[in-house]
Amino acid sequence: MTDDDDAMISIPRDLYERLEWLAACSGRSVTDLVLDTLAGLAAGAPPSGVADEYSDAERDEVAARLASLGYIDE
Repeated sequence: MTDDDDAMISIPRDLYERLEWLAACSGRSVTDLVLDTLAGLAAGAPPSGVADEYSDAERDEVAARLASLGYIDE
């Protein structure tokens, strides 16, 4: 059961089982492991509703560079 400020997400069972193993190794719950990981990932993102400072051309340039390095498919 969640409170009004929580949202539910679904993940594949095999991923959950791997997260259970990682969580057990670190002495934490799966929920705490996922929340800590996602919080770290989201820390670099601007808050909702805040525009970033990059132009479309700059985003395209970065995407092209990442594609040339094999990190993303363009």
